Amino acid sequence: MSEIRSRLLQSLADATPALDLAAAPAGDPPAGEDLLSAWLNPWLAGHCLVQVDWREFSTLGAQAVARLATLRAAGVSAIDVDELYDEDGIPLGGDDNDFDMEPAALYLAHVNRELAPHGMQLLEIGHFEDAWLLAVRNDPGAIRALNAALRPLGLVARQY
Repeated sequence: MSEIRSRLLQSLADATPALDLAAAPAGDPPAGEDLLSAWLNPWLAGHCLVQVDWREFSTLGAQAVARLATLRAAGVSAIDVDELYDEDGIPLGGDDNDFDMEPAALYLAHVNRELAPHGMQLLEIGHFEDAWLLAVRNDPGAIRALNAALRPLGLVARQY
């Protein structure tokens, strides 16, 4: 097993509750978004990894996140983002002309406050049009190790 694969698997196991390393894909992990779509997604989808469209996060994305097995096991039954909007559907802190608001900053900071009492948080892996979100333990050391394992593969786990 390559050192990069070994480090990645160990960092994922340290950061993610109840991860089945025996089910990990064979071979060396690819770099970039292929790591997420072709290597991690078939293994971790539904457990701790989800791909979401930011334009639909307040509905479908929040529901998909709440269905992650690691979050359900931690006691999370729903993710509520309704309080992020005013009565006209405008994000609080923004205005009609504010189209540059970073969706990850808007949603993930709020969701992570909801997840904190459960000892969990969401990380955005990479920075793509559709977001790849990974549910991990709220453990700074494990998150640093995960970032160190992702860097050689051209990715970073962003915290909010």
